[in-house]
Amino acid sequence: CLSCPHVACGRYIEEHALKHFHKSSHPVTLEVNELYVFCYLCDDYVLNDNAAGDMKSLRSTLSVIKSQSYCTTRSGRVLRPVGTSDSSYFVPYGTQSLLRNEEQINLGNTCYMNSVLQVLSHLLIFRQCFLKLDLNQWLAVTELIQPREPRSQYFSLCHELHTLFEVMWSGKWALVSPCAMLHSVWRVIPAFCGYTQQDAQEFLCELLDKIQNELETTGRVPALLPTSQRKLIKQVLNVVNNIFHGQLLSRVTCLACDSKSNTIESFWDLSLEFPERYQCSGKDATSQPCLVTEMLAKFTETEALEGKIYVCDRCNSLSEAQKQLLICRLPKVLRLHLKRFRWSGRNNREKISIHVGFEEILNMEPYCCGETLKSLRPECFLYDLSAVVMHHGKGFGSGHYTAYCYNSEGGFWVHCNDSKLSVCTSADVCRAQAYILFYTQRGPESGYLECPADGQHPGDQDRDGMDPPASDSCS
Repeated sequence: CLSCPHVACGRYIEEHALKHFHKSSHPVTLEVNELYVFCYLCDDYVLNDNAAGDMKSLRSTLSVIKSQSYCTTRSGRVLRPVGTSDSSYFVPYGTQSLLRNEEQINLGNTCYMNSVLQVLSHLLIFRQCFLKLDLNQWLAVTELIQPREPRSQYFSLCHELHTLFEVMWSGKWALVSPCAMLHSVWRVIPAFCGYTQQDAQEFLCELLDKIQNELETTGRVPALLPTSQRKLIKQVLNVVNNIFHGQLLSRVTCLACDSKSNTIESFWDLSLEFPERYQCSGKDATSQPCLVTEMLAKFTETEALEGKIYVCDRCNSLSEAQKQLLICRLPKVLRLHLKRFRWSGRNNREKISIHVGFEEILNMEPYCCGETLKSLRPECFLYDLSAVVMHHGKGFGSGHYTAYCYNSEGGFWVHCNDSKLSVCTSADVCRAQAYILFYTQRGPESGYLECPADGQHPGDQDRDGMDPPASDSCS
């Protein structure tokens, strides 16, 4: 607090600084890590200094303090310079060189974007396809390193992703400012304009959708692009289309005549509901543990349709029916969105804060079509945990986002918290309060399960006329 000596956490998690503002009417605060000034009264960041230059002096003082760190001992904590070794903490060989180039500056409530970009950059197949694009424009690189308004009037999310990944993984810079990426997002996705907190799941869905649309639009103007670049854009579009793309078999069974109707539906993630015992408040309701496998089982369980609303072709009448969703095509990267936010009262979304247990290796075989399970090799049903996005806090419109990402080059996990990256263990990851889980399929290609859909091949209903995979196996 810049009005009194009070020090507290921000509006994230316990919201102590926000509570201090409401109690004492002290609106202006300084964030001690990134050294930016925030006004709770204006609900915005303060960019200018006062005439005396007090903020500059305060930042200089805090920078000196920040150059030292605390080392925990049995009797307490001692201050030591940054860079001195701590023998109790093991860092894998080469880890620091892999970590130093991945950190991103929080430009003001942009943690939702930072966590998503960290996850996408750590997905090797996604990162590589954008790095192959020939977008070598130095202006965009300098805008990432120096946080300022982008000069170009043309906003390209693919361009910014290419440049961002290139800078993050070049090893030349310790910190990366995603300023150009942020302003491109504001132009292309106006709903995310401004410095208010946003939902990471909604941002991820919008970002991938806009990237796909941009690639499709660019590919439609062949006169402006050389043949090699057009082929490359087509390859990238194919990866973006397929990396998260799977298919569900929606099976409706008439309870009068037992006839079945199959429909194929595309999906890019699975939004999983919490079991009924977590939908109401109270400690007794959340005393039992929750597992992601239980949520997947709930997603694929048979449910009864209310009333006689199903028009059965065989009965030629309205009948009672039941419906079941099963996976008939497995994506290369499986995204599981845990629906932690529920409506409580008018215009209020509260969070289900219970821990959900998840495994490092997920077997998706129990949730696939029983008729065609033999179409895939057993290893194609196995998924390895690749990333976890977490929401810290109590409410939908507030809180803080961080991510655990698996670094496949170094073979270790990192915790990405804006400009702070730290090596962690898989046990740390499994203790996380997950919001979005990312699993990567073990097979070399996405598995494809062929299911009948009233005489139609599943690939015939694919989005935008996309061709189905050539093989029914993942080999």
